[in-house]
Amino acid sequence: MIKAEIPEKPEVEKGKPEEGKEAGEEVAEGEEGKPRRRRVTISIEAPDGRLADISRGVIKPLKDEGADVKVEVSIEAKGEISEHTLKMNVKETLQQLGTKFKLEEND
Repeated sequence: MIKAEIPEKPEVEKGKPEEGKEAGEEVAEGEEGKPRRRRVTISIEAPDGRLADISRGVIKPLKDEGADVKVEVSIEAKGEISEHTLKMNVKETLQQLGTKFKLEEND
């Protein structure tokens, strides 16, 4: 499930130019003439194997446009997970990546 919240472009009062535009200024047709968004929030629920695809198909294009992208990941793992895996793999990797993380261990 992908849910994108895209703020609507504010309506401009008749006779007043849009912010940052001169009265009577025209926008060229084509890609540059399409409305641009200042902020987009996307919530994604996807299988774990799709993370690379999300990075390549969602995050990279946004960064290529010059967007400042912040990613928050929530992982829920159920099953018999060893203390070794949590300490030596999960925590170690997150620390090496320099991420801020909170790990909740529920018995």
